[in-house]
Amino acid sequence: MNIKAALVVWFATHALLTAQVDLRLPEVVTAPGQWLSIPLETSTLSTHNVLGFSLVLTFDPEVVSLSNVVLDDTLAAPFTMVVNPQPGRLIVSAAGASPLMGAGTLLRVTGHAVADGFSPVILERFEFNEGDPSSSLHHGSIRVGETNETEPFHLALAEVTVGPGEAFRVALNLEYPGLGDLFSIEGVLRFDATSVNIDGASLEALTEGWQLATQITSSGELAFALAGADPIRQSGSVLRFHGTAVALGNAPLTFSDIQLNEGRLEVSTQAGRVIVTDEPSATRTLSIPAGTATTGATFEIPLRLDRLGDSTVRSIQFELHYQADLWQFSRLKREDSLLWHWHLAVSETEPGLVRVSAAGASPLTESGELLRIEGRALSAGRSDIHLTQVLLNEGEPVVAVQHGRLDIVENQPPSATIQEPASDLEVTVDQPIVFRGHAEDRDGHLPLSWWWVFDGGIPDRREPGPFTVSFLEPGTYSIQLRITDGLGLEADLATRTVHVVTGTPPQAFIEEPATDMRIHQGRSLYFRGEDHAEHRQLPLEYRWDFDGVAPPDSRVEPGLVTFSQTGEYAVTLSVRDRFGHVSPEPAVRHIQVEPCPFVAVPPSIPHGLDSPSLFAELACLESTDTWYWIRSDRPDSPFGFDENPISLDGTITTSTDFQFVFLQGGENTRHLNTRLLVARNPRFRDFNGDGRHSFDDLLTALPFWGLATPDADGDEKLTVLDLYYIPGVENVTENP
Repeated sequence: MNIKAALVVWFATHALLTAQVDLRLPEVVTAPGQWLSIPLETSTLSTHNVLGFSLVLTFDPEVVSLSNVVLDDTLAAPFTMVVNPQPGRLIVSAAGASPLMGAGTLLRVTGHAVADGFSPVILERFEFNEGDPSSSLHHGSIRVGETNETEPFHLALAEVTVGPGEAFRVALNLEYPGLGDLFSIEGVLRFDATSVNIDGASLEALTEGWQLATQITSSGELAFALAGADPIRQSGSVLRFHGTAVALGNAPLTFSDIQLNEGRLEVSTQAGRVIVTDEPSATRTLSIPAGTATTGATFEIPLRLDRLGDSTVRSIQFELHYQADLWQFSRLKREDSLLWHWHLAVSETEPGLVRVSAAGASPLTESGELLRIEGRALSAGRSDIHLTQVLLNEGEPVVAVQHGRLDIVENQPPSATIQEPASDLEVTVDQPIVFRGHAEDRDGHLPLSWWWVFDGGIPDRREPGPFTVSFLEPGTYSIQLRITDGLGLEADLATRTVHVVTGTPPQAFIEEPATDMRIHQGRSLYFRGEDHAEHRQLPLEYRWDFDGVAPPDSRVEPGLVTFSQTGEYAVTLSVRDRFGHVSPEPAVRHIQVEPCPFVAVPPSIPHGLDSPSLFAELACLESTDTWYWIRSDRPDSPFGFDENPISLDGTITTSTDFQFVFLQGGENTRHLNTRLLVARNPRFRDFNGDGRHSFDDLLTALPFWGLATPDADGDEKLTVLDLYYIPGVENVTENP
């Protein structure tokens, strides 16, 4: 066999069909939630000066979501692109300054799988450079969900009976598995050349608009290829092989090298046969094959006319008898059959009896399927289907009848399973729960209908999941998953019970201050609380107790609190949730408030001043604290911090007593007594009057200060700096 020669014809025909540029989307199988990156492949663009393109892509938004296009690492990477995503639709335009070169991946469409199902991915429109070059579009598909039960495409050759020397046609029938788009078929038909001669083929109604190429490659072999831009998505006859009977015998018809979509689709085949017999060619056969159906389902059974030979049929009449208690007649379908162009009269005079008459301007000259009987199965059982009163051309030629039967089996309900949660469970109020279901139908009656029913006022859901649900009140809740197949038969309920409890009580915690504190009188602390429970049952009620320092507070963050009195205080925080649960142990901070001490109250005679000044330095002062000075020889003339109570006239002032009075919050709380020693020369501390600073000045000053050591600043050294020593506190009187 010279299959290459046949493929040369195929590629030549395919090139003509696809014009100048061939664009192709793949068939994709994935699972719900998976990320998708779908390549759009193109034949070479090098000779077409492509500077821009636009496209419209459509898909089923309930199965997949395609929302963006990626140009990285593709032929169109240099282009600038605009993407307009819409529900079930993606509009893209791109352009660049330099033409695209080469063949391969033009772009990638990205998105994710939404739910189980099948979605065609259709290039509704594609245009290069406003239409030049033209392009041939090969659509794709996406199947989401379980794939282990997917049936392949099936091609079957018919069986015909003819007499020696008679012409015949053999149908190539396609059984479509319900998913994927079929764009091309190619292969080699093998036959016994001693019994029959097959020299060509013709397209059927299902492949109308496709291109076909055939070639006899050797004796007993016919290579064929057919392809089209509009995909096939249904069962039916796709091709008829033409031939002539040569000699008596049985001539088997077989396939080799069959490919669908250039090998991308799986296919099974069934051989056919041409029976060449010397029986009278006038004995034609009208037959109904055996069929099966499921209760509640719609079915179709073909009505065939075989062994027509060289006869011509212009009219057909017959009566169809069936058991009306088992199934109900719906109609006769002529689509993709021999009678598709004839006038057809159908009447059901009583249940179980249908009278049919058909005639056409163009007579039948070949055997094959006349029409299909469509009905709806009602009950399980076996129904015989009889043909009576059969006439071809009102009685000529003679026709033999082969009756049929229909076996009806009970529709099996689908199965429903709640995969998440895997069992009944206990949760706390407002805790998220993930729900995800799984359903199957062994009879294949799709689509399946999903219905989640929740107690507690939760809205129903019509999706497989996963999704999350939270219950806002404690209690016991029942959840049901109801699945219905395409015929309305319900699965056994899948249920879950959820026990919702209020959870653990709140846990009070004082965030600020983070530890127990020791502070001085009059200081303020910032307070902030928190609840550390694993599942908070909002709203929460906070209660602060400041041990009499401040009124109770119900805020989570009371802020600043001032401790104006000395003592030890226990500040507590309790938390109560909306179910009345109180934190088992209050959070506590112990605050120790101590008196505000004086660090120093020194007299000072700065260098270069003509008079001394007084200042006080305290360990803690608030904005409301005040103080003043009293000179012992002028008790009725207090003066402020920045005032100068001493007037120097050049005379020696040995010492002057002062009293410092501190008022906290307006209350006279502290007295401090001290003395000021004024030097003879106010520019230095020249206490002995020799006109210089020396150790002798210290010795002169000692009697006035009552110092135990000349090391007045305590640095264990005797230096002139001891002259600037700020005397210590002689006496402190509190709350006089």
